[in-house]
Amino acid sequence: MIHFVYPFDADKIAAPWSIGNHVAAGLRRAGHEVRQYDWDDRGAIQPQPGDVLLGHPHPDAGRIWRNSVCGPWAQVVAMSPWNGSDEYERNLDYIFEYADSVVLICGEYWRKYSRTWAPKVTAVDMAINPVHLPPLERAFNPPGQRRFAFIGCTLPIKGPEYIAQVAQKYTVGHFGYGEIPGTVRHGYVDFSTAEARAQLAGYDFLIMMADNDANPTTVIEAMSWGIIPLCRRGCGYTSPDVVVIDSSTVIDYWQSAPVDRLIDRQRLGFSLVREKYTWEIFTDKILEVMGHA
Repeated sequence: MIHFVYPFDADKIAAPWSIGNHVAAGLRRAGHEVRQYDWDDRGAIQPQPGDVLLGHPHPDAGRIWRNSVCGPWAQVVAMSPWNGSDEYERNLDYIFEYADSVVLICGEYWRKYSRTWAPKVTAVDMAINPVHLPPLERAFNPPGQRRFAFIGCTLPIKGPEYIAQVAQKYTVGHFGYGEIPGTVRHGYVDFSTAEARAQLAGYDFLIMMADNDANPTTVIEAMSWGIIPLCRRGCGYTSPDVVVIDSSTVIDYWQSAPVDRLIDRQRLGFSLVREKYTWEIFTDKILEVMGHA
């Protein structure tokens, strides 16, 4: 039996619930019996011989993973996002004390910065199901009139101050909670609705300016929609998968780049979400870590 601790909800396709939903389904397809728990659950799991504990170590005391981790497990596998911040490093101290293996969901950029990468750690890219995120019906805006979308909250790690700077020069739409000066405010929206998809279709680029973001799902969701991601390295993604913003001239270039360049980038995104950022690859990595590949 695999006891899997992660947010899950069959009616939700967004992260983090998508991780719980898809990984559990993949493990079951591989022939494993899986019992799921939400990461906020309390209490403790009493393992039977041969049972495995897999899942997200909650940072707060009293949650089910932390309460259960000292049991007589055949194997303990921790799995969570990681972004190199001090907070995540502190959490790793406690995780490494108890876990046999640690799966960190993070982009290639952050894989270069782990102080304890071997031997316990395995990295895995975030994933999506592109069936849930079909391409938008849209055409790119002409040079000089292209528009940038930011999808997310205004927590400091998301880099809202940088978004505000871009909005001083170009049209930036903000989809999400909070306020960013100078942006077109759309508020929180459900992108499964026709109205929200029509709003998003007016934008050419997703712009992500995070300083410490493990592997934001929004980046690969944008690829699936046909929106081109432009990201700072703090988002964890690296070239050639995305356009990496290392100076303002990168943003200026894509504002005026030939449309053929945009189409090439769009096609690359379509390919990546079907060949690299998949739940099959994600789950296979988990099975490999557990020795069940």
